[in-house]
Amino acid sequence: MNLKININKYILALSIVFCNLLSFAQAPDSLKLPFNLGKDDNAPSIDLKDPSNVETKVVYDPVTNQYKIVETIGDNEYRPSDNQDFDDFWENQNKQAEKEYWNQKKKKTLVVRLITEF
Repeated sequence: MNLKININKYILALSIVFCNLLSFAQAPDSLKLPFNLGKDDNAPSIDLKDPSNVETKVVYDPVTNQYKIVETIGDNEYRPSDNQDFDDFWENQNKQAEKEYWNQKKKKTLVVRLITEF
């Protein structure tokens, strides 16, 4: 009799847990945002650029063959400095230049499209 009561309690507990798990299942996100949260490359994104008073200085050390990138506001360091070796530094510079190039092309294409539509 005692065993039968314990089994019934376990079955009841498992049923409650299973029902709760089903109730917490999430539906797809239905909120439409005017900016990109990283899920869709075509949606406009939020880019909080550095403030205008942030100065970026790049110092090359020929002994270690490394670049030290320092970002400051006035005399205070804004972020910890970043040390990159020669190849990594120029690879990052090229990626950034390519990204800026395509962003400029995209803006020009958008302007031309807007002009021709009106």
